[in-house]
Amino acid sequence: MNVRGGVKLVGVTLLSISLLSACGAGQRRDAGPTLASLKPRPLPASARELPSADIERVIKQYHGVLDVSVDPDTRINVQRRLAGLEMLRGEQRQI
Repeated sequence: MNVRGGVKLVGVTLLSISLLSACGAGQRRDAGPTLASLKPRPLPASARELPSADIERVIKQYHGVLDVSVDPDTRINVQRRLAGLEMLRGEQRQI
């Protein structure tokens, strides 16, 4: 890049910055409530029961994903999930 091109680039950059800063110059600072001024509201409790999942079926589906997956990250995530499900299944069998 030659000196002339660099000067043009700096000029365009400065013009862009000045135009963008001018966009907010006329706005009031007290335009209304901000996120910080909002009070937290509790979420409504759901009375619905979650559907139960057959753990054996879920484990089988994860094994199916593992059989066809070639992405290393996906395989690691599936293997971790399978380990957790196997632990859950073992706990359920002890109850």
